[in-house]
Amino acid sequence: MSKFLRPKDVNGSTVLDRILKAFLSNKLDNLSDADKAVLERITEVDNRLRKGYIVTEPRVAPETGMPYEHSFSRPYRKAELAQWQMARFGISMSQAYEDIRMAERFFLTTESRPDKEFARGMMIHWGEEAMAKAQADGDHRAAAAFFRELIKVKQLDRHDDPKFNPEDLNPIRPIIIDDPSDLGFPKVDNPDQVVARLLKEVKKGVIEKIAEDAEEIEEEDSDGTDI
Repeated sequence: MSKFLRPKDVNGSTVLDRILKAFLSNKLDNLSDADKAVLERITEVDNRLRKGYIVTEPRVAPETGMPYEHSFSRPYRKAELAQWQMARFGISMSQAYEDIRMAERFFLTTESRPDKEFARGMMIHWGEEAMAKAQADGDHRAAAAFFRELIKVKQLDRHDDPKFNPEDLNPIRPIIIDDPSDLGFPKVDNPDQVVARLLKEVKKGVIEKIAEDAEEIEEEDSDGTDI
């Protein structure tokens, strides 16, 4: 069975599901105008995240003492990215933050990576750019430092166990038992009543349960003999 996501595997009906299905089918042109607008906005978010925020700051050249403007890129802060979306597309702030959330989820989904792996991928992207820039500037010490950190982020410093074979892994098959007395626990004569009581306690809430337990402890202490 193929491990790749296919159009028929997308069963949802949300706007991201429709975009993803069209993306996998190479039929993005068939999307509705509303869905195309969402795709344009979340694509812009992804582009901003990868390109970064351009910062310009005044500096003074040590050789000549002349002022000049120095520019560099850094990752966008979420508030800055939301402001960009609002100015670029004329949308509300809540919609801008929703675009960011959808962009993270969509481009994460198409790459089939969990949240941590997505963040790691972005760090690799920025780290490689910083290393290349340091190398181009002749700062070999900084480039080497970025290189060492990238090895750790990419987990290239970890050696695979040659003896480990995933095909030899046999997962434990759980045995489902409907009678707890088979495991040495007291037999429950009225399981429906026990379930109803547990559900009632869960619905009651944690704070109320803690308060009741505290009252019971106080009552027990009041019945005891003071030392």
